[in-house]
Amino acid sequence: MKVLVTGGEGFIGRNIIDLCKTKGWETTSLDIMQGDSKADVKIGSVLIYVS
Repeated sequence: MKVLVTGGEGFIGRNIIDLCKTKGWETTSLDIMQGDSKADVKIGSVLIYVS
């Protein structure tokens, strides 16, 4: 299954992504990034940056 998580870099979004990955689902995260938080992106996730 493919899942789009909006706000995937926040606390709730990250936990939803972790849950989806335990089920073997492919995740894509859509979020508005602030600062230099790009270094915290989870391996195996696709992150779409919106400015």
